[in-house]
Amino acid sequence: MGEKKTAIWKEYDEINLYARHGFQLLITWYTFFIAGNLIAFGWFITRANESGNLNIVYVALVSAIFLLVNALGIAACRLAGQYFLRAARRLEEIVADEGNVDSHAGELSPQSPLPITPYKTAVLLMQLSLWGLLLMWVAFSVVVGLLPPATDIPDKAGIVSGGL
Repeated sequence: MGEKKTAIWKEYDEINLYARHGFQLLITWYTFFIAGNLIAFGWFITRANESGNLNIVYVALVSAIFLLVNALGIAACRLAGQYFLRAARRLEEIVADEGNVDSHAGELSPQSPLPITPYKTAVLLMQLSLWGLLLMWVAFSVVVGLLPPATDIPDKAGIVSGGL
């Protein structure tokens, strides 16, 4: 009987630690992802300002890549959010089934130790911002595709150059 209780509390601790670590990794991944999107977009805008036009093939290719990875990021956030909810529910079940046991230090609330409301809110905001980036890449591709190609535009030094 004692081994079963120990195993249950070990599961409790492992789920709690794994979910918290997973959330930290999600935040790290998201930060890197947003930075990559904005750096690529900024590079295109800088090239457009320098040369006066962009090669639609490059824009389409890079936009398609970012559309795909942003869509995958949205799906990953959704899966992570679902996992956090399942983990919180399992932790609540363990506490409800086992109650406070002397072998497990401290008082346990009947609620999950995971701050699930902030987790859900953060995941939702991540998804919304990734949707925004996805739409930004679509709009950028459409706008660049609609612009007439600029030719023989001198740069600041008066040198005539083509597009990207």
